[in-house]
Amino acid sequence: MGALISALIGDLTALWVPHFESKREHQRWLREKRLDAYTRAFALTKGFDLNKGKTDKVVRRLIEDAVRGEAGGDGTDLLATVLTDPEFHDLDAEASRLHATAAAELAAVVLLGPDEVSQAVLAMQTAYEKGDDEAAGRAEVAFREAAREVLRVKR
Repeated sequence: MGALISALIGDLTALWVPHFESKREHQRWLREKRLDAYTRAFALTKGFDLNKGKTDKVVRRLIEDAVRGEAGGDGTDLLATVLTDPEFHDLDAEASRLHATAAAELAAVVLLGPDEVSQAVLAMQTAYEKGDDEAAGRAEVAFREAAREVLRVKR
């Protein structure tokens, strides 16, 4: 009878261990994919923020130059001055590239979840696009906290 129980325990262990290993491997895979997706999404939204800050500085400089009469001409065609400035043009092109990648970068977060992280990153992106710095700040904090919790990052 003892041999039968030992054999039964051995068989159950042989069935259980691969399942446990497979589940653990899947959890590891999911955590790695989430870390990558969360990092890319956060970098994207911060890219928007940095681009906006740089663009604001360039536009302010161009306006100040125009007001002082240093922009060429009489300063009346300020819009043309801004739109033809090479630095402004580069920043605008960068913003267009960021917008073009936004859906792909955020899709991984939405698909890998969970919903708390997805909602926070989408709220952060929406706030940046609307120019709502206060809402963007709140959403960023919510995203970081939700992502850290899911990834089990200790602080």
